[in-house]
Amino acid sequence: MKITDALRGEHGVFYAQFERIRKAVDDNASLDELQGATRVLATALVSHAMLENNLLFAALEPKIGGMGPLAVMRHEHNDIEGGFLELDSVKDAAIFKTRVVELMDYAVDHFAKEENILFPMAERALDELRLCELGADLAEARGVTLADRPMCG
Repeated sequence: MKITDALRGEHGVFYAQFERIRKAVDDNASLDELQGATRVLATALVSHAMLENNLLFAALEPKIGGMGPLAVMRHEHNDIEGGFLELDSVKDAAIFKTRVVELMDYAVDHFAKEENILFPMAERALDELRLCELGADLAEARGVTLADRPMCG
């Protein structure tokens, strides 16, 4: 599987988590419940961003340079991670709810940039074999065993 396909799949999981947290906000869940759910989300987002940075972005950098889209994506990863980490210090439920929704909206916008701009750019800049090697690296980092079959295709 190409890394871009795997990362799109992870985005799908995040969209489901975002919807669950939005529903909890709308249902007036307690601050403790929301903090628990967002800690799990934050941990997963940090792991996702780290793998994007270390695998896909590192492979793309020699092809497209470290500035421009990659710099923007890395900056947004830091913003999202930092924003979720700051939520731990928020003790007011109304402020927490507003901030978590803002962060999720920011993450959705970030994912759209990756899905519509960065991933297609990666698919043009890197050949399919390299994308598949990176996909295997992502699977290994996630502890997923891929079936014995050709790399892709």
